[in-house]
Amino acid sequence: MKMLAKLLTFWIPIKKWRKKLRAQIQVFCGTYTILKKLQKQYPNSLFFVSPHAGIGELTQSLCLMKEVKDKTNKNIMIITKKKTEQAICNLFKSVVSVCYIPDFDLAIKSEYPVNPDSKHIYSMCLFVKKGSTPREFDIALLKDYLHLEQNSAVLHIVPSRPQNTDSNFASLEKLVKNNKTILLCPEANTYDSDVMTKSDWIKIASALKQKGFHCIFNANEQFAGFQSIFLPIDQMVYIAHLINGIVSFRSGFSELLAITTTCPMILIYPNGTTHLLKKKWNISINQHKERLKQFPILLKDGMPGIQNTFVANSIALNFERDYAKDFYYDFNLSDLIGFITKEFEDNINE
Repeated sequence: MKMLAKLLTFWIPIKKWRKKLRAQIQVFCGTYTILKKLQKQYPNSLFFVSPHAGIGELTQSLCLMKEVKDKTNKNIMIITKKKTEQAICNLFKSVVSVCYIPDFDLAIKSEYPVNPDSKHIYSMCLFVKKGSTPREFDIALLKDYLHLEQNSAVLHIVPSRPQNTDSNFASLEKLVKNNKTILLCPEANTYDSDVMTKSDWIKIASALKQKGFHCIFNANEQFAGFQSIFLPIDQMVYIAHLINGIVSFRSGFSELLAITTTCPMILIYPNGTTHLLKKKWNISINQHKERLKQFPILLKDGMPGIQNTFVANSIALNFERDYAKDFYYDFNLSDLIGFITKEFEDNINE
């Protein structure tokens, strides 16, 4: 394929243009070849490429795939080059199939909305075109993109117990089942760590501990006095399903938990993110929302894109989720702790 690309582009005098066209030829030829192979292997299928943008974007698409499958009467094949994304897709194995192709670039069709009768590989990432119907939430926009009615259902799944686990996993499972356990998720790619420090999270966990809750952190690092776990996706989702309550930054992982758990969730939206704003700027939540409108790169053809995720998003409405409450954190830790402890005391049974 590389040789063919070189032969077809050798006549282009400018190296930059030559390399760009060569890359496009390789992607096109690779996409065409693999699509033909997949169409033969998986007849009557609709093909999507995993968005590679994050767990949240993938989750949003996957929870609508049953509706796409039922409407089109086609099998759904997800193509991904990341192991984590493959593991997430496997959680939805009753609805989709997944094909893992590492280190492979695929050309995709960004048609809006998706045409289920065409033979293309589509993106699972949200493409919003100018003139599209404005929607308040990401899932609503995604339903338009996938050619679904707005009343289409969001799929919730019950995680099954993973196979080939060890005694440590069994001990963790027993601990979670035998205690009123709260899972705290302090990590998110989209938030500035200065907004909430490790000390802040320990104070939250300590307050919950005083109220009789057992706290576990879903994190790579340790939090003094508390247990931290960082498991493969299938194990983590199963353990989370047994948890009594969840406190999390709004993150892609929190969106996955929204459709794989039923316990009370509290989603924290800090007043600052690594991509947009910093804590040291010290602006209010309302100012934060207004400032987002000044970032044209975050808008997709005039439609709100990333700002829906970071400030306007509601997991409860996005995922038709019972008891998922947002808390806009404006650097007053005592208010946040008071809100969390009261919500869990009132809504988690003995």
